Amino acid sequence: MTPATASPGTGVARWLAFLGLAGCALVLWSALCSVPGLYWNPPRLAPAYALAAGLDIYATRASAAHLGWHYGPVFPLWSLPAAFVPQITLSFIVWALLHLGALFLSAWLVLRRLGTPGLLSGAIAGVLFIGQAYTQSMLYLVHVDTLCVAFGFASAWLAHGALADARPRLLPWAALCAVLAPWTKQLGVAVPLAVFLWLWWTGRRDLAGRFFFWCVVWGGVTGMLFFAVFGAENLAFNLWLIHARTPFRGGWTLLLPETGRLLLENWVWLAAFAAAWIFPTARESVPRTSLAALLWFLALAHLPLGISAVLKEGGGWNSLHTQYYLLPLLAGLLVRVAALPRGRLLLAAIFLASFMQAAWLLHRQGTVWTPYRGQEDFLAEARAQAGRVYFPWNPLLTIITERRVYPFDNALFCLTQAGLEPRHETVRATVPPSPLIIYHEPVQGHFALRYFPEKMNPAARPR
Repeated sequence: MTPATASPGTGVARWLAFLGLAGCALVLWSALCSVPGLYWNPPRLAPAYALAAGLDIYATRASAAHLGWHYGPVFPLWSLPAAFVPQITLSFIVWALLHLGALFLSAWLVLRRLGTPGLLSGAIAGVLFIGQAYTQSMLYLVHVDTLCVAFGFASAWLAHGALADARPRLLPWAALCAVLAPWTKQLGVAVPLAVFLWLWWTGRRDLAGRFFFWCVVWGGVTGMLFFAVFGAENLAFNLWLIHARTPFRGGWTLLLPETGRLLLENWVWLAAFAAAWIFPTARESVPRTSLAALLWFLALAHLPLGISAVLKEGGGWNSLHTQYYLLPLLAGLLVRVAALPRGRLLLAAIFLASFMQAAWLLHRQGTVWTPYRGQEDFLAEARAQAGRVYFPWNPLLTIITERRVYPFDNALFCLTQAGLEPRHETVRATVPPSPLIIYHEPVQGHFALRYFPEKMNPAARPR
């Protein structure tokens, strides 16, 4: 991908950039307000609070104190500063900004290196980001995918700098980011593979060899460190065995309708690709040594892993990192199209379509526009009932009030699906005797109640 031949930074394009960034800022604000109230976020923040309290975040089958953290330790370590924020609502907001900031900064660096004008390319990428369900959800539900993709972008940016700018001293840092990606989420193993193959494909096998060497070095250093801190058996159980034994939800009969749903949610992106393709500038060849080629390598390397994750029990399209690496390519393409007189009209139409889709998504999920403060009430309730209450879908509350890990509902479900269910008496012994069990609705399920049949009622049955 080559730089735009004409600057679109004036006139209509400037106004489009301003409106695009303003719209993105509005959605981001709604997301920060909503993050504390979305039921998947407290259990994702809980491991950071557990680390801050000196508690184990990885447990084996013999223990029932499962937080359900079946990914690498990098995400909770990155989240650690939020655990020291004394006000819980603000803690959630800081946590979201830590991860979104990593994603936005790394994506911005990639966009700049693609050779596109920064303001407009950032606005285009942001507008497309909020106009697609799975990418927009990363603003509201703080996914582990957010940080994993950020490391992928950072590794690509550094590796391309090492090649294009003849700065091989960047390779160790590119390798470090590449190694941290799978330590964030296992699917990130595609990052070092894609970067290595791209360097080899460019003909710079010397750089490919050095990159491989540093991946081995960083992999050994981080592996020994994490095994020493968290325990080799605990990491192997949570990061490999559970995932290896988790059953598939289905095969082709599931993939076909799921793909149809993905395409339907991506209609704005598909329309943008199709509309931009009518311009000859969109059909230029991509040089092997370009960052665009590296992003294609990353997108393709993640494709089989993302699809397999979707087919697994509990998987979803957020695991398809391919779409995130295609976003800068589409943004760069539209910037070049916007440099043409007719292209600006097309860009305005794409902005309008994306804003309409974003508005529909916000309406569908029922977002809020002032900071959700319900966690403050839940925390007060937990303090008043300390040593007696069990919140199966919010282990964060007990970690804060009692410095203990109670079983996370979804963790028990995942262990059972993998054939690794802990003993019922072990689960019951982990929580207070005859606990007051509270689910703050809505939640995804009531699986933990199967361990307390005396607490079950028709309105709260395990899935």
